[in-house]
Amino acid sequence: HDSVVICDYLDATYGGGRFSGSGSSRWQVATAASLGDGMSEAVILYRNEILRTDAKQPSAFAEWQLAKFFRALESLNAMAPRFGDIDMAQIAFACGIGWIELRMPERQFLAKYPAAQSWFTQISKRPSLLATVPKA
Repeated sequence: HDSVVICDYLDATYGGGRFSGSGSSRWQVATAASLGDGMSEAVILYRNEILRTDAKQPSAFAEWQLAKFFRALESLNAMAPRFGDIDMAQIAFACGIGWIELRMPERQFLAKYPAAQSWFTQISKRPSLLATVPKA
């Protein structure tokens, strides 16, 4: 099952709705979490494609995936200033950005998205995220 279902179950069983939102905010959180998951999938496919091909230029497929990633970053950049307590959407975004930052730090993907970059810098300091950073 996907992350949203797992988070919903854990939140309903143990969290009292704090992690996945409630009422109308529930749909906003679920929509943003879906965007974060899609962002992660796109950037993983992008990196896998550029590693797979020997061409000096990324394939059309790789460029398409990268464009999806950048559109998600634009959305995150708009949403980030309004984020409150951590929720499953923020975790989804943090996982995707953390994944690509670890594997392609030289690209500095967040440089054009100051609100997203500031948010990621702050959320990355959380003990729960620090505990899951892969060891070098």
